[in-house]
Amino acid sequence: MNRGIKRILFLFLIMQIQTAIFSQTVIISGWIDVDSPYGGMPGVGILIHASTGQETYTGEGGLYGIELPYGWSGRITPILDGWTFSPEYRDYSNITSNQTGQAYWGWRSPVTIFGYVLDPYGNPIYCTLSTNTGEETYTTTDGSYYLVVDWGWSGTVTPVAAGYTFDPPNRSYTHVGSDQGGQDYVGTQPSAEVHIYGHALDFNNPYGYGCANVLIKASTGEETYTQSDGFYGLTFSSGWSGSITPSLAGWAFNPENRTYTNLTTDATDQDFVATRLPVTISGIVLDGIGNSLSCTLLTNTGESAVTDMSGLYSLQVDYGWSGIVTPACLGYSFNPPNRSYSLLTTDQTGQNYIGLSTSGVIQDDIIPAQFRLYENYPNPFNPVTTIEYDLPTACRVTIGIYNLQGIEIVRLVDRIEQAGRYRVPWKGKNQQGHLMPSGVYIYRIRAGDFGQSRKLVLSR
Repeated sequence: MNRGIKRILFLFLIMQIQTAIFSQTVIISGWIDVDSPYGGMPGVGILIHASTGQETYTGEGGLYGIELPYGWSGRITPILDGWTFSPEYRDYSNITSNQTGQAYWGWRSPVTIFGYVLDPYGNPIYCTLSTNTGEETYTTTDGSYYLVVDWGWSGTVTPVAAGYTFDPPNRSYTHVGSDQGGQDYVGTQPSAEVHIYGHALDFNNPYGYGCANVLIKASTGEETYTQSDGFYGLTFSSGWSGSITPSLAGWAFNPENRTYTNLTTDATDQDFVATRLPVTISGIVLDGIGNSLSCTLLTNTGESAVTDMSGLYSLQVDYGWSGIVTPACLGYSFNPPNRSYSLLTTDQTGQNYIGLSTSGVIQDDIIPAQFRLYENYPNPFNPVTTIEYDLPTACRVTIGIYNLQGIEIVRLVDRIEQAGRYRVPWKGKNQQGHLMPSGVYIYRIRAGDFGQSRKLVLSR
């Protein structure tokens, strides 16, 4: 500042001070420099505000003087939008003399513009962001950026990265007075593509043939179907991240899906192994009085299952299977004789069968007149003998072999039988299948209310 001007201003302040002395007031005076504490430019037009309401503005050269009551206490604060001052304020207590040389220095308050620069899949892009007024910054490892400009700044911010175009291509600002967040950009590389190739392979095929018409779908919406040999291919932009998942009704896949992060090169041999999902047909097989039957259930396409000790069975066929299930048990016919199925996609329960005994029938077209148990033949015997009996009516029949102490060693018949003449063999074994020693044994029939016993001789 010119020394002559400062001298004139100083004399002016002295005059104000003298006036204040006679009017019982005090004056706080000083100046404000801006931009730098080391000899910056004078700040003109800055509001000087007293906490008790008095105020004034800095004049030429950044000088100010504010008249206050004698003995005044309070705070003086410099104020200008977009500027920061040091110190922020000055406090005074019971002023009884003028206060001179009360200087402040100020600088523009910064405003921050910030956001992210990412590719369409959320991956960070390293790039430069510059303004048309010379400011510049760079993205960090997560794609975020922070650009500092002056308060009240107007201009344009543009992201730049080799091989990328951005949406939006730039952003414009006018008189920015506060931080601007969420100023994001999405960068794409239109010419860069990557591919994922592979097969859906049929696990049940020993030659590794593919599974056709499998939907291969990406988590970002892209999709395709496998060809007749199971081959598929998908195309993405370079840097893609996501997952692909195979699906086909009635099939399970291993792995269930494949995940990729920032894919920049083609991925080949990305195979999935397909296995048909089973459908279960289940039920129970009983005789006419509710006893479990041990039997086999066969399909016309080769599947089979065997009942357990409770007569329960569980037969697995492929998803979408069509065919016929037929129960088979020596000496029994069944109701129903079989069951037909078409394009099964859900488990079938309660598929029950009732077995009717046909074993041992000699004649079922001639009805005997009475119950009768015949002499076994041969007798004595080794290793097998035959027992015949007549039934004039359908009933529950049991035939057992007993030792002379009356203990049953094996039960040969225990079922409902229709009227007719029957025969049953005994091979000289107990219930556990062990050979019995030579000796005299009793065989006994119980058919409805009829009962009869006879002796037989086992001779080893």
